[in-house]
Amino acid sequence: DIASRCAKVLAESGDEVVGVARSERLNLPCGVQFWRGDAKSDAMLEKISQHEFDTASIILSPSSYNEEAYRESYYDVVTALCARWQKGVFFHEDDKAFII
Repeated sequence: DIASRCAKVLAESGDEVVGVARSERLNLPCGVQFWRGDAKSDAMLEKISQHEFDTASIILSPSSYNEEAYRESYYDVVTALCARWQKGVFFHEDDKAFII
């Protein structure tokens, strides 16, 4: 999947990479830390906000393919992260990454 491929490339380039998912992930690329949980839950938002990330690449997948699932998977997660970090979101062309 795209998240694993991106994580592999980033880890191989020397970046610290943390993956977050609601379900267990097996066969993670070497060098990728894994945190299991819902990215918009208070517990995970607290854990994420305690870590000093330089860059956040947010790669999300809906649990199903309808409007409600897309809203929960994309809009609700990004809204929760932005509210926690309160810095906004923009695309940084040099690094080709979303900065939050």
